[in-house]
Amino acid sequence: MSNLVLSIDLSTASTGYAIFDRDAKRLEAHGKVKPKVPGIHKLKYPEATLLTIRDMTARVRDLILTVNPSRLVIEEVNRGINRIGQKGLDACHFFLLDEIMKIRPDLIKTLTYVDSNGKKGWRGMLSLKLSDQDKQVNAEIRLRNRRKKKTQKAPLIDYKVLAQRYVNAKFKKSFNVWENPGDNDECDAIAMGDAFITYLDKPLS
Repeated sequence: MSNLVLSIDLSTASTGYAIFDRDAKRLEAHGKVKPKVPGIHKLKYPEATLLTIRDMTARVRDLILTVNPSRLVIEEVNRGINRIGQKGLDACHFFLLDEIMKIRPDLIKTLTYVDSNGKKGWRGMLSLKLSDQDKQVNAEIRLRNRRKKKTQKAPLIDYKVLAQRYVNAKFKKSFNVWENPGDNDECDAIAMGDAFITYLDKPLS
């Protein structure tokens, strides 16, 4: 078995992942997977959601089989505003657990869920927080946005930007979450995986 950590930021729309060498604490690869359900635009809830979850689950399962990690890290779900979206994400997590139990039951016993925020969240471990300068910039952006239409409003410096900064600086990447929204999935997975191997990873008994 490999000595790799697979970090997953699971989502029904786009799942980011990162692969780390546990011994060298080195980022080996990263990417994202998206569901591909033919004719999805013609379908309605709940069929569209179910087929999307099943496809995403299959793609992440295949990723796990390909990587063959010794440790699996998944970001814990947060409470969402969109009820149906939250329902789908929760279901996706358990669909994936069922697949993992079938292909690698050993990973279930050592699976680590990591919160994104809070005292034990990966953002806190990496000290990702807005600086005074960031807050000032955001205040200026909000002021300018008041005079603009919704489609013309400038984005704020948020958690996604903070993760991007961290990953770009430490791993010499060039992610841009404002220009490429999908980049945030990879940045979060990389940052979370880095927090895990730096602060949480322990030898298996």
